[in-house]
Amino acid sequence: MIIYLLSVPNIDDFEVYTEYLRFVSNERKSKIDAYKFNKNKTVSLFAELLIRYIISNDLNISNENIIFDYNEYGKPILKDFLRYNFSISHTNNTIVFISNELPIGIDIEKISKGNLSLSKRFFTSNEYEHLKNSGNLDIDFFKIWTMKESYIKMLGTGLYTSLSSFDIFKPSNNYKYYNTLYGEYSISVCYQEKDIQPIGLVPIEYNIILDYFK
Repeated sequence: MIIYLLSVPNIDDFEVYTEYLRFVSNERKSKIDAYKFNKNKTVSLFAELLIRYIISNDLNISNENIIFDYNEYGKPILKDFLRYNFSISHTNNTIVFISNELPIGIDIEKISKGNLSLSKRFFTSNEYEHLKNSGNLDIDFFKIWTMKESYIKMLGTGLYTSLSSFDIFKPSNNYKYYNTLYGEYSISVCYQEKDIQPIGLVPIEYNIILDYFK
């Protein structure tokens, strides 16, 4: 499996990218319109452009034939390709994407200061004790945070599943966790698989995405 990573420059200059709105869904356009700040509009636009670029290449279909449905919690599902599962996440100007035949979830967060009080509120007691004894609270906090987020994205339930309702140190046999650091970011993947697969990370230049849709 491959984590695709896209860093978008000039996210405050949304007007530069408005010509690419015609390539995304009406649902995405509405979401973009609802954002107040240009940086959120830009990243949201590129998130769907990245999704469409990779799906087009993975499945050898045109962008016009990519149609999304949504589950009851709002998670996008690729219509007519039910065995193609994907997940996307972004923070600041950086977006990550991963796909698999079985359900999968991904999350990325910029590493800052670890928060014990927040972990006591939202994590399990076991996870909280782990962080209390951590030699690197900042990294370990965001490792746990992204792993938990990746799990609920894999389920497709979002925050309808409480972060404290499961323990990342006690996973069931039918899913696995993967975490990696990329510069100042923590990236986690949760996936269902019989055997652990190697996961690689491939950065994509944003110009490749723009050129594809020209």
